[in-house]
Amino acid sequence: LEMVDKYGYSDIIKTMNIPMIPDAGIPGRGLVKIGEKALEFQTCVAAEGENDYERIEVIRKVCDEMQAAWTGTRARSIPKIPEKPVWSEFSENDSFKEAIARKDIVPFGYDIDTADVIGMSLRRAYCYVVMGKSKSGMTNMLRIMMRSVPMLGAKMAAVEFGNEELLAEAKKADAVYISSIEEYLDFMNKTIIPMFQERAAKRKECHNSGMDEDEIYEVMKCYEPYFIFISDLTTFAKAMHEGFGADNNLYGAMTNFLEKGSSLNVYFIAQLDWDRRSEAVGRSVYESFVKYKDGVHLGGNSASQTVLSFGSIPYSQLQVAEKPGVGYTSANESEGPKKFVVPFYGK
Repeated sequence: LEMVDKYGYSDIIKTMNIPMIPDAGIPGRGLVKIGEKALEFQTCVAAEGENDYERIEVIRKVCDEMQAAWTGTRARSIPKIPEKPVWSEFSENDSFKEAIARKDIVPFGYDIDTADVIGMSLRRAYCYVVMGKSKSGMTNMLRIMMRSVPMLGAKMAAVEFGNEELLAEAKKADAVYISSIEEYLDFMNKTIIPMFQERAAKRKECHNSGMDEDEIYEVMKCYEPYFIFISDLTTFAKAMHEGFGADNNLYGAMTNFLEKGSSLNVYFIAQLDWDRRSEAVGRSVYESFVKYKDGVHLGGNSASQTVLSFGSIPYSQLQVAEKPGVGYTSANESEGPKKFVVPFYGK
């Protein structure tokens, strides 16, 4: 209980696998070693009784009295993942509210190791792929992210050709909804091009003044974040390269945006069905999107894909099939991959 730092805890519980330490100043809060993991716990109120039932009733009565009497700031709840995670509980989670207040990630799930809320980093991301096979939970994850975005004070658009999987969430958020290639051309001319031109000029000023990427990120916060959700990257890429898209050089314009648009406080998030990627491989819009190697893979069998890297996770572990909504975040320079579960959007 109440050690100074993680090294103090590791000396007592004999493990260095401590992803986080308890908040200071909370009586009875500490770490316990279960297997090879360090888990946070809260010491219970002591009570006497003839049996478990009597003791539980005494503890419940004491806790109710403490709750009624306490008027100060409440201690952070110990993170936990519900047996069946749903949006209503997820959005009320302390960790979720803290992430929204920081405005540095788009929350989408629970870290399975720590039970903390994790999400897409706004500091690092630009083209973010939500990947898996059919029925792996990809659309559900996009819907969860679309619910999180408005809480960040951001604008968004949803793009889908041939289906209406994101329509309901787009309407709820009063987002721009684009269902045809013709509408997308209009969106590019009226929104994307002016937005990119203005923000790129500001970014150039930052580069010329010698700012690094972190400093540029802070400066670009002067612009409202803008998120563009794409329900099917394969269909989107094909539309840019074929027919009306080809005739209007949409593939050239989009390739240019995807290759040169990072650090503008604009984000593209796209679903990719891995079994259909062969229809888009080799097309510049698809290749420019996935080259960032940033995103998640859902449903297990992550070893079968070649877009994302998962660092030091054993190959045998990546071959395991997982339930829909369970996946891994990709590894990057600042942090390793994380296993997570996405709550169900419907409740």
